[in-house]
Order: sequence, then C-alpha cells, then structure tokens
Amino acid sequence: EEELEESTLGVNDISESIANEVIRFHFRANSDSEEDQALKLQVRDAILEELGTELEKAESKDEARKVMEDNLEKIEKIGAEIIEEAGYDYEIDAYLTVEEFPMKSYGDLMFPAGEYEALRVDIGTHEGGNWWCVMYPGLCFVDTVGGVVATDGKEELQRVLTPEEYEELLLCPSEDTQVEYRS
Repeated sequence: EEELEESTLGVNDISESIANEVIRFHFRANSDSEEDQALKLQVRDAILEELGTELEKAESKDEARKVMEDNLEKIEKIGAEIIEEAGYDYEIDAYLTVEEFPMKSYGDLMFPAGEYEALRVDIGTHEGGNWWCVMYPGLCFVDTVGGVVATDGKEELQRVLTPEEYEELLLCPSEDTQVEYRS
C-alpha cells in the first residue's frame, strides 16, 4: 500500500512540475453559434500571429509572461477591431490568471489536468466553446485543421522539462520506458 502511495505522489509531483514550467492559453467564445465560433478563430489567429515572434524569443517562462503582460492591451485592441469589422459589439478581455485545466492532448503530447498559469481571452459573455493550447513553450501552431504541435515548441519543452517530465507527457513513450503494475 505504501509503494502505491509513493508511486501516485511521484506522478502528482511530475504533473505539478510540468504546470510550473508552462503557460497555457484559454480562449472562450461568446457563444456556441457558428458565427461566434468562427469569430473566436479569427481573433485567436490574429493574437497568435501578433505574439508568436516575440514569444519565440522568450528564453524562460518569466520572459514569456512579461511579453504577454506587455501585450494585454494590444491583444484586446486587435480582438476589438476584428469583432467590430465583423459587425459585433462584444467586449473582449485579455488577462493572466491561474486556473484549472482538464487533461488535454496536443499532437503526441498529453498534458495532465491541474492548475496552470494561463493567458485567458474572453469574448462577450464567454459562454461558448473553448480553445486551448500551450503559449509557452510555443505549442500554439495554427494550421487549416485548427492547431497542431509545433516542432520548435516541442524542442523548447524538452529544454525546460526534465526527461522524466517530458516522458510523462508523451502519448507513446519511448521503447525503453518501463511500466510497472502494482496492486
């Protein structure tokens, strides 16, 4: 019984360590209507394009946070312009927060559920579907399918995490990974 508790603690410790090294992105649309969801994606793409280059230069979580903090007003302005051009009068709020995230996969990486620091963007009543990704290290690469894991971001993630933490994220761990079953 003690061995099982130690094993569980180890996984929780690794999950906490991962949460301490990344900044997530949580984007919420006004509603689930087709129009509001399409608007969310337009605003999301503009924000990622605007922040992408600066975030790529960030060499630490602190630097990435500073980039986000310095650009909160710009994020809101970009979003407001797109929203207005689309004919809506929704408010947009961008802020840094700490919140609970569900377990979520990005390509071949599975991030554990838990509390993460996050850049949050809310449009209007923010009662619509969410869009999630990892802002630092940059795994928010958007393509025509709506998002895949960026190779550079994975390399950066490997740099900021321990080998054990990175292995914990992989959906298909390396061949030399040993799995122990205990009861």
